[in-house]
Amino acid sequence: MRFIWRSEEERAWLDMVPIGREFGSPDYERLEQEDHQRRQANLDELVSISTQQASGVPNSAEWDPQAATNVQKALLEMGHDVSAAVAVEVWRQCSQSLKASWMGGPESVVRAKMMLICHCNGMPSVGLTLKP
Repeated sequence: MRFIWRSEEERAWLDMVPIGREFGSPDYERLEQEDHQRRQANLDELVSISTQQASGVPNSAEWDPQAATNVQKALLEMGHDVSAAVAVEVWRQCSQSLKASWMGGPESVVRAKMMLICHCNGMPSVGLTLKP
């Protein structure tokens, strides 16, 4: 058995009881469910507004058709069956967010889904105002 020396501060951090959204908290599952509901409501609102703002068929000169397909498939997996034009508008809204510089692009369906989840986590609660 190997002895590992830890400072008092390190031991305090390791012994700290979870109290919030961290795994092991007694409220973890309830808070996780609340987060999921808020994220889903934000996605519903994003899709609704994007549907109103979508304009026909996306211009492939301005948007990569494969990226539009990936976003469209990710949205379908998340419960939203939308057109390619709506998928492009959803991603346009996401790419204008403050997080867009590190979000990357929808190179795959998995990446698109992760970025949509990340975007919806950071959005204010339903009633948000999206950029026209």
